[in-house]
Amino acid sequence: MNLELQFRRRSCKTWQQNNLPMNTTLQSERSPGTIASDHCHRRLATHGVFVWLLISTSVPLLGAEPIRLHPQNPHYFEWRGKPTLLISSAEHYGSVLNLDFDYQKYINRLSADGMNYTRVFSGAYVEPDGAFKIARNTLAPKSGRFICPWPRSDQPGYANGGNKFDLSKWDPAYFARLKGFIGSASTAGIVVELTLFCPMYDDTQWRLSPMNAANNVNGVGAIARTNVHTLDRHGGLLPFQESLVRKLVSELNQFDNVIFEICNEPYFGGVTIEWQRRIADVIVETERNLPNKHLISQNIANKSARIQNAHPAVSVFNFHYAAPPETINMNYHLNKAIGDDETGFRGTNNVPYRTEGWDFIIAGGALYNNLDYSFAAGYEDGTFVYPASQPGGGNPTLRRQLKILHDFMRKFDFVSMRPDNTVIKGGVPAGGTARALVEPGKAMAVYLTKQRTTPKTDLQIELLPGQWDAEWVNTRSGYVVRSESIAGGAVQTIQTPDYGTDIALRLIHK
Repeated sequence: MNLELQFRRRSCKTWQQNNLPMNTTLQSERSPGTIASDHCHRRLATHGVFVWLLISTSVPLLGAEPIRLHPQNPHYFEWRGKPTLLISSAEHYGSVLNLDFDYQKYINRLSADGMNYTRVFSGAYVEPDGAFKIARNTLAPKSGRFICPWPRSDQPGYANGGNKFDLSKWDPAYFARLKGFIGSASTAGIVVELTLFCPMYDDTQWRLSPMNAANNVNGVGAIARTNVHTLDRHGGLLPFQESLVRKLVSELNQFDNVIFEICNEPYFGGVTIEWQRRIADVIVETERNLPNKHLISQNIANKSARIQNAHPAVSVFNFHYAAPPETINMNYHLNKAIGDDETGFRGTNNVPYRTEGWDFIIAGGALYNNLDYSFAAGYEDGTFVYPASQPGGGNPTLRRQLKILHDFMRKFDFVSMRPDNTVIKGGVPAGGTARALVEPGKAMAVYLTKQRTTPKTDLQIELLPGQWDAEWVNTRSGYVVRSESIAGGAVQTIQTPDYGTDIALRLIHK
């Protein structure tokens, strides 16, 4: 089948359903309905997107090797032939499962803001409105606007309206939307971390899950929420979970911009380590005879933890709220990528999330993602002004500041660098921090933080012989606020410019 015909049959059929305005009712919970090809083509042409959809949705970079650990330094990534850091400020994981979310507008904004990563949930988990006090939560679609890998059955009774789900079948509309999202991200140069599962934090989430026996027609899932992700108390769910993983991994094998995350925050809700290892095994087994092999990530802990008995197929270890970034040093010997892929619960101000990102990357991290609540259905351009009660931050200003971090790092050969704070010999402000990422004898990236009211102190740093170019960078504006040439050969005192809470220093050996 040629690509255009494939697009017409798959994408045109679901375009109208998956892009209905919020006040429109779907024709049927059981069937996406059929749209005449000529009407669909006129509609797409009217919106000026037919050619884009044909190219970006149906034609990923076929044959391209997926993002992988960098062969010279596995603490970082290599993607499309280039050393890669993943730095972003992205939405709350509902881009695909929430039909009211315009993912193309969202991808366009991420790309325009210089972000290169987003995280998305598969649809095996969904949240009720008001969960975690999140206003306009993208993981909490309105009644009738939730789409997931499993189709609706002909039996009414889903807890949030409409028919129950059939876990033995697949919903073509969902997979068309998922591939459209990932294809769009691929074209925009954005990596997607697809989180396969999530614990049921409390009974309100379990009440809405398609895996709950009350919401499916398959007679499985009549269990407590804490038994859902286990090998021995799953109530018949495990075969359906394994089938879901095989389906998702197979359908997305062609994409080079996907990382598969086993489970979000598996340290809650009764998720067992044995179950996580089984899901990792299923991913590996599924890809064994497929052309591409993708990275597998595992969410280890909030803050920090020492990783024990890691699954050999897991290449990315994710932490949440990893400030300070102690977990990098604790696990650096594993020679894998370490990420901080969710932030929050530190207010709505930009400072804690900007400093968390800089601190984590300069400490040797490979992935930083701020959970950005300025993205919401109807605000896919990242302009939602959330209330002060929101459990996190995110806004256009913070995204600009994280791009400054990414631009700062791109000026280094960071694959050749290692964290080494021993080069800093003094001048750390009281109550502040200082970190250094070092390419011995060639380059240093230094990051300082302090309390706003604490006076700055001059930095003392050990430099190898020769001349060094020093540039102090304002982390809020990206401007170089001071530059000078420094003679190395001993511990040097470098005059630190005035700054508020944080500043970065770039040192390059001539």
